[in-house]
Amino acid sequence: MKIAIDLNGGDYAPKAVIKGIELAVKMGYCSLTEIIALGTTGAIKLAQQEKKLTGLKFFECQEEIEMHEKAMEIVKKKFSTIAHGTTMVKEGKADAFVSAGNTAAMVICGVRNLGRIKRGVSPAIAVPLPNDHGPCLLLDAGAIPNASAADLNNCAIMGSIYAKRIWGLDQPIVRLLNIGREIGKGNDTLKLAGQLLTEADSNGSINFQGNIEGDRIFTEQANVIVCPGELGNNTLKVAEGAVKLIQSKLGWIWKVISFVYVHHRRTDYQEVGGAILLGVNGVEIIAHGKSKPLAIANAIRRAKLEVEAGIVQAITDEIVE
Repeated sequence: MKIAIDLNGGDYAPKAVIKGIELAVKMGYCSLTEIIALGTTGAIKLAQQEKKLTGLKFFECQEEIEMHEKAMEIVKKKFSTIAHGTTMVKEGKADAFVSAGNTAAMVICGVRNLGRIKRGVSPAIAVPLPNDHGPCLLLDAGAIPNASAADLNNCAIMGSIYAKRIWGLDQPIVRLLNIGREIGKGNDTLKLAGQLLTEADSNGSINFQGNIEGDRIFTEQANVIVCPGELGNNTLKVAEGAVKLIQSKLGWIWKVISFVYVHHRRTDYQEVGGAILLGVNGVEIIAHGKSKPLAIANAIRRAKLEVEAGIVQAITDEIVE
């Protein structure tokens, strides 16, 4: 197996990525021969100074995409680490690509270079969430801002396949994030999505159990929560902000709570490693922009897990075009 990783991606790159690769090898997540490190000349020179990375394969790139750059700037950088990383997956030179860089670039390059798994299927960012009843996945978390009802239906199918393959759930519970529990709530898109999800449930494609409101996403039983990208992204940021507030108020006590909290290792981005972009014809792991070595190591671990589980092929085989 070959995992391509972006040395220039993230707020703490390239040092955090370099140390993350070292940690991944130390923890047995991968061997150096399984990693291809993509980076600019400076990033590669820094990595080559590390004795623990002797023998690591490098691929030099002419450009990097900054975190602030928008779509028009991204598409012009055809020789960036992210463009090359996704192309490597397309050409079979790598089985997966990992980056803590610009999320929009990961989505854009994923669609352009890997292609959609099927025509009409919009890729979605799938992020694990804490839930009192077990593993839970929220999608979309930002790839489809103006999602249609059909997009949300596809998200439910892709999320269900993920929950079955990765978490081993026979009938993952799907819910639609909405302003009320009753079917028929929300705007026209959410109303139609509720109808499509109900139909998908009746034909056995998913196990849809109705709407879920924002204040219940962590406490009410759900394994897959679907919503438009803008709503999903804001939900994650609100949750992250709340956690930061609690951390600042509790100080060291928070560390004790986090250590014993049953969901911590399952949902903390440093432990999870990153989100997967579902719906493209290849495995892309989008690590958090603030990723430090532990998060990078776990992103590499997650990339291998997704490849071994055959997520892309499973979705391709089952999703309705």
